Amino acid sequence: MLMKMRASNLLLSVMLTMLSVLTAQEFKQTNLLMIMFDDLRPELSIYGRDYMITPNFERLAAKSVVFDYAFCQVAVCNPSRDSLMTGLRPDTVGTYNFGHSWPPHISFPTQLVRSGYNTAGIGKIFHWESTDRNIWSFDAWDNHWYDYQGAETAHMNASIMPDKVLPEEKFRDSLFVDRALSTWSKMVKEPKPFMLAVGFKLPHLAIHVPYKYYEMYKGKSAAWRLTKRELRFPYSSPEISYRCCADFNFQYLREEGRLRFNRTAPLGDINGHFPEDAHEELMHGYIAGITYLDTQLGRLLDFMDQNQLWETTTVVLSADHGMHNGEKNIWEKWTLFEESTR
Repeated sequence: MLMKMRASNLLLSVMLTMLSVLTAQEFKQTNLLMIMFDDLRPELSIYGRDYMITPNFERLAAKSVVFDYAFCQVAVCNPSRDSLMTGLRPDTVGTYNFGHSWPPHISFPTQLVRSGYNTAGIGKIFHWESTDRNIWSFDAWDNHWYDYQGAETAHMNASIMPDKVLPEEKFRDSLFVDRALSTWSKMVKEPKPFMLAVGFKLPHLAIHVPYKYYEMYKGKSAAWRLTKRELRFPYSSPEISYRCCADFNFQYLREEGRLRFNRTAPLGDINGHFPEDAHEELMHGYIAGITYLDTQLGRLLDFMDQNQLWETTTVVLSADHGMHNGEKNIWEKWTLFEESTR
């Protein structure tokens, strides 16, 4: 069923929807699979982006409620995730950036542990991960995603890096699914209900993707091309709304990443506009990353099929916030524009 609705918190909306149609007597305890993406805006075929190759997102959407207008309150990883995981507003938790996190508030995985669940967190779920057994009672593994996020740039020859050398199975998000499937196969044999949370790194910067997914979109940039007006900060918005950039120089691909970049585009001028070719290149890498993630999502859905879990498991898929890819002359998030908050 496809529903159009507005929500500031996807998980809360899911719960409210469930409670509105089920009485206490009808509500059955289920397992929970929670899938989290980082910086994923609705750049998917199910949101009308016809150029996107995302069959597994479509596969899940076909048996789900799809929320068309879900927004976060603060478009930054830590406050958004703290809000999602505690059910509290950022002004209640007191988290607005990276300097504070959810304690002493209680996250909902802890509530599930107290209710008799086995819980496991693989990848990036909270911004500051924890191996606390009161939160993740069965398994916790982030594979040092935060350190990797910075170190990964050492292997990149440009801001976007399609990689022909590193095997797909060695990318961090593939490793997260490997661990998740291993953990999950043990959890389903336990008598307790389970919650498995799987958090992916992409499409967060750095945009480093297996080459074959980049190749899928070659020659299609007209589909996501924007006008100069769309790539310029709107005159009607106050200057305080401008937040740029992930980096202040965009590094162009050279020989599809085989050679080190030798051309850059300076960013950060509020009166300028994001270069059209930089936007097209940035989007190319971003959507290639999403299609790579679609493959990883398919591996999780295959496990659901193989173990006949659809009747006993609630699946929630979300992201912490969106992402500017040059729209309004902004690269990254931290704004209240729709590209960042939806």
